[in-house]
Amino acid sequence: MIRKIGNVLDEQETIINIDPTQISKFATVYTTIPNDLKKMWALHEKYPDEVKVLHDDKWGSEFQVPRKWISVKRPRTMTEEQRIAASERLAKARETFADSKQS
Repeated sequence: MIRKIGNVLDEQETIINIDPTQISKFATVYTTIPNDLKKMWALHEKYPDEVKVLHDDKWGSEFQVPRKWISVKRPRTMTEEQRIAASERLAKARETFADSKQS
């Protein structure tokens, strides 16, 4: 794997290609965005049989992934009560984690 140095912000992109004319079970993902590259390489390392590297150079990388992995979702909206409850759960988890590190 070639380690990437951040590209100029205007030149960063992630392209997902699903060819509707093919009966392919795969999609291709090309990205030059450092965070997306990190995620895709991590997926490749964890699932090398499902996530294939098609191309890699100093500008970006192209991967083949299972088509069923591709989805578009709207952002989650939370009520104020849900936000408070999540905040309390996180604080409790952090406290538990800190206590376990001290033991």
